[in-house]
Amino acid sequence: MRKPLTASPPNDARGKRRSEEFEKELHDGEVVAAELKLARTLILATRAKEPELESYHDLCHERLRELIDAEVAGHEVSRPPSRALPRTINIMDALWASLQKRARAAPKTVAKKARQ
Repeated sequence: MRKPLTASPPNDARGKRRSEEFEKELHDGEVVAAELKLARTLILATRAKEPELESYHDLCHERLRELIDAEVAGHEVSRPPSRALPRTINIMDALWASLQKRARAAPKTVAKKARQ
């Protein structure tokens, strides 16, 4: 079995290293069978495969085709009723109102403490 390559990336000014420098970094020991199996599994799992597009069901295209066919056949095609948008809150307006409410309440609190 050939030595596995476990070398660091090139690091000289030109980005090139001589092959003798890589030889020093190669592992001389045996490769564990489990590591070799894992490496092969990872390589096979990441290999690009041809997609089998026939196995996917395109529901959007199917429904669009049904609408087109119905309109061509002369049937009335209508849109579903639109849903009401949820109520949204303007955070800046809410913060401003809260600060104004607090400012109005503050003098009463100060006056109440002064009377006591």
